[in-house]
Amino acid sequence: MTDPKSRKTPEFFAQHVKFLSVETRSPEAELIEVLSACKSVQVLANWATYLDSSAMRELFSGSHLAPTRLCVTAEATEDQANQLPEPCRLNFSLPIFRNLTHLELICASEFGYEHWDSLSLLSNLTHFAVDHTHFHSRAYTEVAKRILSQCPASLRVFVFWVPFTLFFRRLVEELDAINKGDVDLRAISGSKPGVILISMIRDLGGYPKYSEYALYRSPKHTTRDWKGMTAGKDFWGLAEEIIERRRQWLQEL
Repeated sequence: MTDPKSRKTPEFFAQHVKFLSVETRSPEAELIEVLSACKSVQVLANWATYLDSSAMRELFSGSHLAPTRLCVTAEATEDQANQLPEPCRLNFSLPIFRNLTHLELICASEFGYEHWDSLSLLSNLTHFAVDHTHFHSRAYTEVAKRILSQCPASLRVFVFWVPFTLFFRRLVEELDAINKGDVDLRAISGSKPGVILISMIRDLGGYPKYSEYALYRSPKHTTRDWKGMTAGKDFWGLAEEIIERRRQWLQEL
């Protein structure tokens, strides 16, 4: 669209672009222009965390963007001018959230989830993922419970992404409580190790108890999932399978 040689009209971008991922370090004004032009986008993944928060607030507050699936840094609409880890009081009443069925939030603030009260307003939300991989909490079950307490009744799947190293530490008991369904039957933990590491651990039989009810997906594959490039089921579909398999296991106990 910003290429002077492009013959695509503004109407083309407004009507035909359905998948959009932002992950380059292009000039901010250029990215805002692209995001503003693609009015019919249904799946939006915005990994450009360097964008000015005021510009993102304005963009998210407009009525022209209404995707059904969104991946974004939780603090994308917050003022981080002071560069301090302030709580993220994310406003889920913004227009960009109104049609969402699938949402993934990448946390840049360790305790931002405590201020997501308006999450319950997302009445269409069925699938929710929270990426907490930058933090090593000592109470993952409590964090998961707090997040889930703010979710709408429509929610069916909750994926709690945590650091992969936790699966081999004492804190694994925290993850076991999530994965065996003690915290919530809609919830599983997930991790994003590299593909080679996944294969090595599986070959060694090194996964802890209840790990079969956790989701392992490399960053490369989750990125492809959001871009609509996955052959087969994306991580949402895999999470659904795990939750259903666990439900059957619990019935057999």
